[in-house]
Amino acid sequence: MSMSHRARSTRLPSTALALLLQAAALQATAAGLTHSGEDIVNTGGHLYQAKCAVCHGASGKGDGPYANLLTARPSDLTLISRRNDGEFPLWKIYETISANEMVPAHGVRDMPIWGQELADEAATLGMNEKSYIRGRIFSMIAYLLSIQQP
Repeated sequence: MSMSHRARSTRLPSTALALLLQAAALQATAAGLTHSGEDIVNTGGHLYQAKCAVCHGASGKGDGPYANLLTARPSDLTLISRRNDGEFPLWKIYETISANEMVPAHGVRDMPIWGQELADEAATLGMNEKSYIRGRIFSMIAYLLSIQQP
């Protein structure tokens, strides 16, 4: 399934998807990383598997190995659009991942709880911390968009 088909099936305006991919590409370019649409989704997928799958599950269904240890069950990330009347709430997801919107299950405001790891990566690469983390969040959102169920 192509990314454009996925975008239509979740009713995310193509301009919003294009802006998301462009923002992620700019962040990736600044870091000297790959920046095609497919590369951005793949980067987001790798980041998701490394940082989120332990709770949300490898396929995003909320069934990760730590899911039963948590007070609040992780949400099924493949149903974000369905839970929002077929719309992918791009900025709400950005705010949730970046910790601007508090999600009790994610812990303290230092969400992403792995934010310090990304800050350390940025420092190692000699990158601006905020730009680097923003690019990583955009790539993860592109990945989440790619796993939405109709």
